[in-house]
Amino acid sequence: MTIIKVSKDGKIIGKKKVDETVVPLAPESNETTGRTLHISYVPSTKSKRLVNVFLLIIALLVLSAGIIGGVYLYKYMQHRHKVSRISVQYQDATQPKAEQQTAAMTYMTMEEDIDIRLDEEVERIEVPRFDECRQSVILHDFHMNYTVIVDTEDQECFIMDLDRKEMSPPKSFAELIRKYASGYYMPRVDVVRRDYRVITPALKDLSFAGPAIAMECAHFDSYKLEKKEPIPVIEFHFKYVKSYGFSNLQKVIKDRIFK
Repeated sequence: MTIIKVSKDGKIIGKKKVDETVVPLAPESNETTGRTLHISYVPSTKSKRLVNVFLLIIALLVLSAGIIGGVYLYKYMQHRHKVSRISVQYQDATQPKAEQQTAAMTYMTMEEDIDIRLDEEVERIEVPRFDECRQSVILHDFHMNYTVIVDTEDQECFIMDLDRKEMSPPKSFAELIRKYASGYYMPRVDVVRRDYRVITPALKDLSFAGPAIAMECAHFDSYKLEKKEPIPVIEFHFKYVKSYGFSNLQKVIKDRIFK
């Protein structure tokens, strides 16, 4: 290779030869060099928008399904599971006729929390302490045909056969409460007294009474009751008696249990 120097006037000043050397762009080798090629993909703005819209639609569908499902579940539970509090006025038929002429002496009031499970055919009544009756829970299972009195104070359960003549089934009882709450009518409530005797020993297996009663009495001592005829007053001194009461808006029922 020849290098020529030229002055400002365009005259050639001198020439010089230089050895030509070839510089390769890359080293010649039979082996592949250890190099890593990184490729970055940047999506376009349009694809980002499509992904965001798609995710938003999915989120809205999930939220809508949750809201609709919750509304239907609420309506179902509201229809199949009714909880009410009622106030009952009743007249004690055991009072003397002279006292029954005075309204203040004749009528008494009690409040009960009632849970009606239409799908299970179960009525659960939380009864406060009133008159000579103890605080308790009364549960009627119309599917298994049993009633249980739960003494929450002494942690005992007393199971008896369901009296369908005195008890209203869940559907009609729910309608009765609805009409009573709306002021449709004021029922005349009578007092009914019944006597039962405890059968010992305590029950070990409550599966015969159904899951509702078995769950209610899971941790209590449970006994079967049998109906008995009224006994002379003198026997009260030799027997321990517990009294429990509840109402179905038609009758106030007071059960006496002899142990």
